[in-house]
Amino acid sequence: MRDVLIIGIACAAAILLGAWLYFSDTHVTDPGVPSFTILDEGMYSGEVTERKNYRIKNQEELEALWLMVHGTGAPTNVDFARSEVIAVFDGTHATGGYGISIASVADVAGSPRTITILHTEPGTSCLTTDAISSPYQIAVVSKSAAPLAREEETIVTECN
Repeated sequence: MRDVLIIGIACAAAILLGAWLYFSDTHVTDPGVPSFTILDEGMYSGEVTERKNYRIKNQEELEALWLMVHGTGAPTNVDFARSEVIAVFDGTHATGGYGISIASVADVAGSPRTITILHTEPGTSCLTTDAISSPYQIAVVSKSAAPLAREEETIVTECN
């Protein structure tokens, strides 16, 4: 009976500790991995028809990019004193099924800021729409003076 009581108390303590760690805001984030926020994304990138990436450092550049992508309207104001914008474009494809996203942004002291870009494309057995697509993603990241480097990965989605 005593062993059951000890095991029960240990389990309860482990559950309470796990819940406290899960719900508390005291988690440690890696300072070399800045977070980012998606500002815009879509399947048709307007005038941007080539695979291309942009680093936007002020509101005027962002408004010019927004005009190329959307043709009208205005983007959300970004605090460029603390942030910059990274935009990735996959180029034009004759069918749907393609995608692009920023998988990660990594900072290492003394090295370029590395943007990892993930391209997805349909496998040969996939049914796709006949619509032209040109996927893009625009994200806000913390400002950095480091030059940019990119790593690209392509994932082919296989269909049955």
